[in-house]
Amino acid sequence: MTLTFSIRIHDSFAGLKPLIEELTERFEKLFHNIQTVEWDVTEEGPEKEVLCRIHSQSGFYRASAKSSDASDAAREVVTKLEKQRRRRKEQIISGRDAPEDG
Repeated sequence: MTLTFSIRIHDSFAGLKPLIEELTERFEKLFHNIQTVEWDVTEEGPEKEVLCRIHSQSGFYRASAKSSDASDAAREVVTKLEKQRRRRKEQIISGRDAPEDG
């Protein structure tokens, strides 16, 4: 798995890197054969925006969130990605192979 960070917030990399690595480990339980995980953290005024993209055998997934705290936004992104993956698994199990929305 290739893990890519792009954190464009002053003085935040040291604090966010361990959190993002920890959150990324949670993906291994939901996504099969993860090839890449890309995290992009930017600042938009007073808010931090976190974007995560996952490419795996399970498909392509993407989620983003904004918050005044980048850590909170990262946790929200993980929650959204987990929800997307669970929804997709339910579609496959029920026999509905509908296209994914993200």
